[in-house]
Amino acid sequence: MGSCSVIDHEAMHDTSSVREHVEALRGESRLLIRSTHSESHETYAEHDALMSAKVAQMLIDSGLQMIGTDRLSVDDSRGSSFALHHLFLGAHCVI
Repeated sequence: MGSCSVIDHEAMHDTSSVREHVEALRGESRLLIRSTHSESHETYAEHDALMSAKVAQMLIDSGLQMIGTDRLSVDDSRGSSFALHHLFLGAHCVI
């Protein structure tokens, strides 16, 4: 499979530096995003989308081909639009 970058979830929500984080990942084809979700062992914790559609598109444009996370989904667990799924998979980026 090859190498993979692992970053903290907060990096994708820090609006002051998200562009810098994405630029640092330019050319990286595989990305794992670690959140605090896996620390909750007792119950399923609802969560927001992993990132905004704008950030997801920036990652795709930078060459991302595969994304993973310790959450159950990249999308908002309360939603039904699956916007990030459609965006990533529409760009042939494996989730």
